[in-house]
Amino acid sequence: FGDLRRPGPAAVFLLFVQSVLLVNVASHAASAAFLGGYAPGLATAVAVNLPFSVLLLRRAHRERWVSRRTLVALLPAALLFHGPGLLALLAAAGWIARRF
Repeated sequence: FGDLRRPGPAAVFLLFVQSVLLVNVASHAASAAFLGGYAPGLATAVAVNLPFSVLLLRRAHRERWVSRRTLVALLPAALLFHGPGLLALLAAAGWIARRF
C-alpha cells in the first residue's frame, strides 16, 4: 500500500488524508482564536500534524509522486471532506448508532 517508488492511487489517498489533517490544523487554530485561548487538539495539530503535513506534501511535490494538478486539487477536496463531508459522516454515524 505504501510503496512510493511507483506512486499511484495509494499515494493520492495518503496525500488526501494528510491534506485533511492540514485543514484540521487550520480548524483548530481558528477554534483557538474564536475561544480566545487554547482549543482541545491545538497542541497536537501544531506540533505533529502541521510539520508532518508540510514535510510530506513538499516531498510529494519534489519527488513527483503525483501530478501538480492532482496536488493542487487536494486542497479543495480536503476542505470539502473536512467541512460538509465530516458533518455528514458524523450525522450518519449518529443515525446508525440510534438504529442499533
